[in-house]
Amino acid sequence: MVSLGLHEQPASSDLPQPQSPIHGTCGSGPTDLAMSLLCDVLGERPSERQLIYGLFKAYPHHQDFKHEVVAGWEIGSRFEIDSEAIAAWLRKRGAEVKPCLTNSSPMMVLAPTCSIPT
Repeated sequence: MVSLGLHEQPASSDLPQPQSPIHGTCGSGPTDLAMSLLCDVLGERPSERQLIYGLFKAYPHHQDFKHEVVAGWEIGSRFEIDSEAIAAWLRKRGAEVKPCLTNSSPMMVLAPTCSIPT
């Protein structure tokens, strides 16, 4: 099980980083989180050049994933998504997703490690 706190950097740390990922909004935090989750499921680690020019498999899908999935998560609440759910979302959009060959759990638990003042 993977846990991501609000102060940890997602996998695509080459992207410009906000202070912390903020879920439930459509800013740079949710964009980076969406990109990171898609890259993880697709087994990608884009180079700087690929990031600049959008030359990787996750890129054409990250904005839709952000709007349809990530932006719906409420700030300060716990949410879960597993790798297969992300893979199914990608397959519906025509992306080729290979089965995960690692020994890690397919479940991703995303829980904030701090509260955000309201």
